[in-house]
Amino acid sequence: MNLLKKAKNLVWEKECEKAFWQLKGTLATPYVLSKPNTNKRLIVYLSVSNEAICAMLVQEEGGEVKSVYFVR
Repeated sequence: MNLLKKAKNLVWEKECEKAFWQLKGTLATPYVLSKPNTNKRLIVYLSVSNEAICAMLVQEEGGEVKSVYFVR
């Protein structure tokens, strides 16, 4: 976030490197979708902005949230 400000010198610290590799790993890992259980409730997450609309259909199973469908 500091890069968005008018900074004179860029300082690439360990925290920057760690955040970069975490973001890179997240973007490079495809979503793993699971088959929905028709006996359980589905949850829809919706994200809307001026540039994009994304929706994700998920289902809770065993205390874990599993992705069922994703549209970007």
